[in-house]
Amino acid sequence: MRDSNMTKHLFRSLLMVLLIPTIISCRQDDQVSTWLQAFDILQDDFSISNRFPQHQAEYDFNGDGLADSIYYTDVIGDISDLSSVVLFQPWFKKDKQILGAKTAIVIISEGSLPVVIHDKNDISILDTLAIQQSEVIEKDMIAQLQEPELSTKAKGDIIVIPTEAGIDSYIYWDGSSYQLYEVIDIP
Repeated sequence: MRDSNMTKHLFRSLLMVLLIPTIISCRQDDQVSTWLQAFDILQDDFSISNRFPQHQAEYDFNGDGLADSIYYTDVIGDISDLSSVVLFQPWFKKDKQILGAKTAIVIISEGSLPVVIHDKNDISILDTLAIQQSEVIEKDMIAQLQEPELSTKAKGDIIVIPTEAGIDSYIYWDGSSYQLYEVIDIP
């Protein structure tokens, strides 16, 4: 009798070990599906890039307590005249630039138009290999950057825009719009 109970217990434990990954996988598939559905409205002009190792995650860029989704995208259409997004192009345009960056970052927040972070310049920081190391720093960790001005201005999580030179820039929400914060590096 004791062996029978032990066998049943072992069988149940083994079954749980086998089922838990399946249950988690189904839940992750639902999250990915919801994430992709939010991006559907932009698929004529952007495609989710496979060049970025970042996994989809939710952040709070505007500090409203609600989850925002971030997408690293390839630009596949003419985005210069999109009315269905808030186009944020903080970098100064150099002469004779025609198409702009091939890469854009899209933030989708519930109840707001999608925000597209893009560079009007054909040769762009967004198209370098360094951008693949982009990351998001959560609001409570911004102070560790030792940029007091950024800590006081950012109302939510921030996006790190890395450069080949190792001098990072940051995209943050200031309470009314997205802003670019560039570190002044004095040699």
